[in-house]
Amino acid sequence: MAIHGSNSYEFSFEQGSHQDAGFAEGLQIGGKAGEDEGHRLGQVQGSKVGSEVGFYKGFASAWHNILLKDSSEKHRKKLKVLSQLLGLIDGFPLQEPQDPSLQEKMEAMRAKYKQVSSLLGVVPEKSQELCF
Repeated sequence: MAIHGSNSYEFSFEQGSHQDAGFAEGLQIGGKAGEDEGHRLGQVQGSKVGSEVGFYKGFASAWHNILLKDSSEKHRKKLKVLSQLLGLIDGFPLQEPQDPSLQEKMEAMRAKYKQVSSLLGVVPEKSQELCF
């Protein structure tokens, strides 16, 4: 090791087994740490998506059942949009996290939920709203 200046260090390694072994060990340890962190992050994000989809399913199912009891014509559009939301939920790839259209489908579901909420005149209070 050679010292240059008061605060800078220059390390020189010989090409050989020590450097190669250290690089391989570091690569293996870093790869395992990255895989573990990615797994934990995936679990957290998957849980959030599952909670959000579950919330929409419960919301849409409950309102659909409530409005079906009153067969008046004034609920026709609401029922149609609720059925569309339920269709988006049923078509959501919960078991396929690598689906390339997952984000697009999630955005469509969120937009349909907002439309349904507006039609129903339901505005959840911030304190009661789930944080996704």
